[in-house]
Amino acid sequence: MAWDAINARWNAWILGYGPETQKSFMRWLGMLEPTWRKMMMTLIALVIGIIMAISMVLMLRYRPPQKDEEARLYARFVAKTGLRPRIGETPRLFAERVRRAGATGDEMIDTITEAYLEARYADIDGARERLRQAVAAST
Repeated sequence: MAWDAINARWNAWILGYGPETQKSFMRWLGMLEPTWRKMMMTLIALVIGIIMAISMVLMLRYRPPQKDEEARLYARFVAKTGLRPRIGETPRLFAERVRRAGATGDEMIDTITEAYLEARYADIDGARERLRQAVAAST
């Protein structure tokens, strides 16, 4: 029954679309005397409305990715050094540059860097806690 109803609507609105159906549709849109200009303005408004509705739905559904705890802790350490990692610079290369700049103690740099790498990439037990403690100690 549902398929027959869809088929009947298709036949009435698509295949049987003629002057009477068009006039009926224009009256439904509020155009008693449709002109090409009115129809074009209605079409443009309809398209803009659909685009805005889709944009709003996409914007409401989008959430920027959240940093994990390891990244937030490492970012706190980086901020304390006063330096910024360069594009493509690994944590170990950044640690070497921080060491050369004398921004913080060598042992602290190594502890935080290794704990960060182990917690973030190796998923070694206890690494996150060591990172948390080392960053807190570097304050």
